[in-house]
Amino acid sequence: MSDILEFAPCGYIRFSETGIIERINSTLANWIGAPKHAIEGQSIQSLLPKAGQIFLQSYIFPQLKFSADVEECHFKLLTRSGERIPVLGNFYWSEREACASSNDDRTNQPQLDGSTTLYDVIIIRAHKRHQLENALVLAQQKADATVRELKKSNDSLGRFANMVAHDLKSPLRNINRLAEYLSDDYEDLLDDDGKDLLKKLDSTSQQAIYFVDKLLEYGSLGAKGTLEEVDLNRVVTIASETFSESMATTGATLQIGRLPTVMGIEIQLVQLFQNLIGNAIKYRSPDRSLIIDIQATQIDEKECKIWVKDNGVGIPAQYQQDVFDILFRLHGKDLEGAGIGLATCKWIVQNHLGTIGVESNIDEGSSFYFTLRSIDR
Repeated sequence: MSDILEFAPCGYIRFSETGIIERINSTLANWIGAPKHAIEGQSIQSLLPKAGQIFLQSYIFPQLKFSADVEECHFKLLTRSGERIPVLGNFYWSEREACASSNDDRTNQPQLDGSTTLYDVIIIRAHKRHQLENALVLAQQKADATVRELKKSNDSLGRFANMVAHDLKSPLRNINRLAEYLSDDYEDLLDDDGKDLLKKLDSTSQQAIYFVDKLLEYGSLGAKGTLEEVDLNRVVTIASETFSESMATTGATLQIGRLPTVMGIEIQLVQLFQNLIGNAIKYRSPDRSLIIDIQATQIDEKECKIWVKDNGVGIPAQYQQDVFDILFRLHGKDLEGAGIGLATCKWIVQNHLGTIGVESNIDEGSSFYFTLRSIDR
C-alpha cells in the first residue's frame, strides 16, 4: 500500500468476496481504535453494527456482484469502544486474485486453486453531514407540524368567519328589506330630510351586505382548488372576460404579452388577475384612456415574475405597502370597495409561495408584480 493511501485523510479497506479484510490503512485503524494487524483477517462485518451488517448483506454485496461499483452509501462504523461513526463509503471492484490452497510437496511452492474477487472501499467521515441531515429531518417535522396546526387554525377561523358572516347577513338583509318597505309604502309621508335618511339607510345596508360577502369570499380562499400546471394566457383570458363590458364603456385597452405556464391553483389565479384588472379599472385616471399591460419575465429556471401595469392615478409612496392589508382603503368612501381585493391578491400569491409588491407614481400609474413557480419546458 502506498504511503499516500496509508496516511490519506480517508479510510481504506480491501476485502474479499467472502467479506474477509485483507488490507486496511492507518487512518481507518485509528478511527476504529485498534491496530491494523488486529483488524486485517477479520470479517468486514466486525466493523459494523447490526443494522450495517444487514445493509451489507442485503444491499451492498448483491450490488457489487451485479454492477461492480456501489457509490455514496451511508452507514456507520463500529469502534472498539462501541461508538458509532457516521460515514460515507464508495465500494469498487478491484481485481481477481489467485488463491493458494496448498503447497506442492516437491517444490514447497503454493498451488493455485481458483481465484477470489477483491473489493476496495474508500470511506469518509460524515459526522457533520449526518448532523445536518438529522437537523433537516427535525426541521421538516417541525415545519409539517406547524403547517398542520396552521391548517387546523385556519379551518377553525374560516368556520368561525363563515358563521359570523352568515349571522350578520341575516339582520342586514332585514334592515335592507325594511328600508325598501318604508320607501315603497311611506315615502310620500316623509319630508325631504326623511327621504334622504331613508336612501342612506338603504345604501348603507347594501354596502354592509357587500362587505360581508367579500369577507366570506376572503375566508373561503383556502378551501379552493388543487396545485396543477396552469397556462396564465388562459387565466388572463378568463379573468378579463369579467370586465369586457366595463372596459368597452370606459375605452380601456388590455395588452397581454406571452405568459408562462406555472404551478398553481387555477381558480385562485383567475381571482388574482380579476382583482388586479378590476383595481386598475376602478383607479383609472379621468384625464386619459386606461391602458393595462400584463407581461412576464423569467427570473430563473423555476421562478417567473408577472407584471400588471396601468396608467391610472397611482399610489402615494407612504401607502404602497399598506394597500395589501385587509380592510385598508386608500380612497375611503370616495370609491366603492371593501378593502379586501389586494389583501386577497397577497393571500393567493403567498399561498403559491410567491411574493407580491407594487411600484407606483402619482398620476403616472401603478405596476403590480408577483412571483410564481414556472414550469421548465
